Amino acid sequence: MIKSVQAQVTNLGNSAAVPEPATMLLLGFGLVGLAGIRRRICR
Repeated sequence: MIKSVQAQVTNLGNSAAVPEPATMLLLGFGLVGLAGIRRRICR
């Protein structure tokens, strides 16, 4: 039986900030691509 769980979070320094509009654009392209693949399979 597990009696304890430990986790450690470490800051690895400055990470490059991703602009929010670009993130949303990539998410949108991914969703459109998934919809296109699903549409092809269902035909």
